[in-house]
Amino acid sequence: MARRRRLFSTVLFALSLSLFAFALWARFLGPEREGQWRANLVGASIGPIPVETVDGKAVSVSHPALLYFFSSNCRFCPPAAERINQYVQARGTGGIPVYAISNNPMLSRVAAAGMSPPIRVLRLKQVTPVLGFVREVPMLVRTNARGGIERAYVGLADEAVLRELTSPLGAGAGGGSRSTRR
Repeated sequence: MARRRRLFSTVLFALSLSLFAFALWARFLGPEREGQWRANLVGASIGPIPVETVDGKAVSVSHPALLYFFSSNCRFCPPAAERINQYVQARGTGGIPVYAISNNPMLSRVAAAGMSPPIRVLRLKQVTPVLGFVREVPMLVRTNARGGIERAYVGLADEAVLRELTSPLGAGAGGGSRSTRR
């Protein structure tokens, strides 16, 4: 009987250890986040966004634009920023301004220095209802001249997604309706 209990305890311990190891793998070493187009956001209007530079200077976001929303505690945001940087350095912005917008009021010049020069790194001055649609990060939003959302993508964007987001409006292949796994 004692031998059975010991065997049962050993099996239970091994199972618990396996589940714990899987949880650690999924959190820190797991596969990249699947990106998805957010067609439900297309047509929504973005009003004025209360932002400032990392030096504290109030600025305005102009439209059309590509808005990259990120957070300092998002594990997918640094690789997403790296992909955006590499794309912008290699192919440019398609003639539209690109804004990287953080919810971190303490975002510093050092943290912002990693972004390519055409990308303006900004931080929110206050929480605003106009950004209520930003529930997940990293998020890329392409706006039209009136500030309406034309395309929205959540997750790690690959080159095809970035090409569509920076292409002239109406020229993209999927118009934000397809799903891509990266």
